[in-house]
Amino acid sequence: MKRRLHISREIYIYLGLWTVVFLIPVLSFYVLTRSHSEIPFHWDTIFHIWKSFAIFFIAFLIHNHLLAPLIVYHRRSGLYLASVFCLTVIFALVRYEYVAFHEPYPPRQHINQKEWHTLTRQGDTTTTDASYHNHPMKMSSTLNHRRLGPPMPFQPDIISILMLLSLFGFNIGVKIFFKTEKDRTLLQQLESKNMEQQLEYLKYQISPHFFMNTLNNIHALIDINPEKAKDTLVELSKMMRYLLYEADKPLVPLQREDQFIYSYIKLMRLRFTEKVEISIERQQQIPNAMVPPLLTINFVENAFKHGISYQHASFIHIKMNFDKDKFYFECVNSKHPESMERKGGVGLKNTRKRLDLLFGDNYQLDIQDQDDTYNVRLQFPIQPINTANA
Repeated sequence: MKRRLHISREIYIYLGLWTVVFLIPVLSFYVLTRSHSEIPFHWDTIFHIWKSFAIFFIAFLIHNHLLAPLIVYHRRSGLYLASVFCLTVIFALVRYEYVAFHEPYPPRQHINQKEWHTLTRQGDTTTTDASYHNHPMKMSSTLNHRRLGPPMPFQPDIISILMLLSLFGFNIGVKIFFKTEKDRTLLQQLESKNMEQQLEYLKYQISPHFFMNTLNNIHALIDINPEKAKDTLVELSKMMRYLLYEADKPLVPLQREDQFIYSYIKLMRLRFTEKVEISIERQQQIPNAMVPPLLTINFVENAFKHGISYQHASFIHIKMNFDKDKFYFECVNSKHPESMERKGGVGLKNTRKRLDLLFGDNYQLDIQDQDDTYNVRLQFPIQPINTANA
């Protein structure tokens, strides 16, 4: 559909160009006849000029359909230049033949100075009126009638050739413009598809062993604390429902994303003893807004994966705050020698890509990787419900 739109817009530009070109002689001749009442308006003259323009039009069509694609789409510059040269030579020959045999006044013929003075004195045998000899059209008729001297050898019409090359350049420029626009559209589609694939990857990257460990914890709690096991199972089902049925959408309610992060942290607490300090600070009043899903889960998961040690005291502090158009996220966790190096990790790179694709320069991501702590601060815009639905 978009390809057809590009083609139709390109055709409209060419139609507009040639409409103007073919209207110029009509308007010019009309203005001339209006300002000089002694000059009548003749359509024969207009048709003759149009025939001359037809040579340019045919050359333009050949260039547009056969030659321009060589350089614009196939990058075959050598073949293009050779083809343009041949077309230009053919155009010059056809143009010369047309001027020589179809112009209303044949081309100037060789005549020496003595013969010219004799003609200007004598004129045609039919009159000796000075005004007649001084009238260029009638003098041309007299000279042509006498057919003095042989025709001039072939001389290329430089102005016509330059006009033709200008048309070729215009044609190339239009095609490059629409090709660039088409490439930009395709790139946006690929980026959008890539972002969707990354989202699917992130959705299923929520560690499978996390779910296995949670199920094992629930199994152990069934005998120890059945009520807590039920609550844990409910939280897990909420997370699964969110991942399967909501997280594949471009935007999700902020309340649902906030609840998902909270449920994840709540379930992860089951795996660790009280020696691990885990805290989450949430804003009670959550704005009625929409956000892209799973933007912060990678940072939370990495905090639990790399920030907790069974040999040393560990902590994870998470803050999530909002205002009417911003999401503020901060995650600080302890760092230990045995922790894996996270700098340049695949998950972080994917998250940065998603943020770039979604917000461009309209977000802030600050990561401070210190000796004993790892701190992530993220700020990005949220869309109020009325704006998101517009």
